[in-house]
Amino acid sequence: MPLVRRRATSCLRTVAALALLWSLAPPAPARSVHAEAAIGLTQFMDRGDGVWYQQALPHKLQLNSPALMLGVHGALGRYAGRRFDWHFDFFHLGRAASDSWAVMDNHYDPQRHVCLGHCTQPSHFIGSGTLWGFSAMLGAEPLANRRLEVRAGPWLYHQSWAVMIPNFYSSTGYAPNLGWAPWTSSGDAISHAASGWGLGLAGGLSWRWREYRASLMAFFNNRGFGLGADPWPPIWRAEYVVFAGRSF
Repeated sequence: MPLVRRRATSCLRTVAALALLWSLAPPAPARSVHAEAAIGLTQFMDRGDGVWYQQALPHKLQLNSPALMLGVHGALGRYAGRRFDWHFDFFHLGRAASDSWAVMDNHYDPQRHVCLGHCTQPSHFIGSGTLWGFSAMLGAEPLANRRLEVRAGPWLYHQSWAVMIPNFYSSTGYAPNLGWAPWTSSGDAISHAASGWGLGLAGGLSWRWREYRASLMAFFNNRGFGLGADPWPPIWRAEYVVFAGRSF
C-alpha cells in the first residue's frame, strides 16, 4: 500500500506540474488570415425609363437574384483605438433580365413617359445578363465595440448582356437586307451580345458576432461596352446586396 500511495502521489505531482506549465505557457497565436463565405440577395438598380424598357408600354423586369461571396480577410492593426482590416473577395451578383415591348427611341419620351408614335406595333426586347468580379477593400471600425465595420475599395467586375428582338423588321418597317450592325440578323429577328471588364467602386457595412457576419454592400458599375457611338449598356448601373455568412 505505501508503494501504491507513493506512485499515486508521484502521478498527481506530475499532473500538477504539467497543468502549471500549461497555464504559464503563452496562448497560441491567432491566425492572421481567415476565409469567409456568404450567400445573399442582389437588388439590381436599372438605368431608368428608356433603357431596355419603356414605362408606358408592357414590360417585366427581373432585378433580384441570389448572390455569392467567397474571400479572405485579415487584420492590419489598430490605429487611434480603431481596428483596421483588409478584405479580398470574389462576388457573383447573379443574373438580371428584361422582357419588354418598346418603340424606337425617336418615338418615345422617357422624361414624360409617353409613346409618341408606332405605339400599337412595338418591338419585343428580350434581354439578360450576369455580373461578377473581385474586390480589394479596407475595413475600419467606426465604433469601439469591434462588431460594426465600414469597408470600401475598388472592384474589378465582368458583365455580360444579350438582347434578342424576334420581331424587329416587321415591327419597325425596316428592310431585312439592310442589316442593323453590330446586331446579327436572322429572318425577322436581330440579336446581339456583349461582355467585358470594368473598374468600379464597392463598399458597405458589416456586423460581426463571433465567426458570423451580416453585411449590406453596394456596388457601382455605371459603364457600357463602348460599341462605337452607342455605349450599349446592360440594364443595371448599381447593385445593393444583403449577405449573411461566416469566417473560417
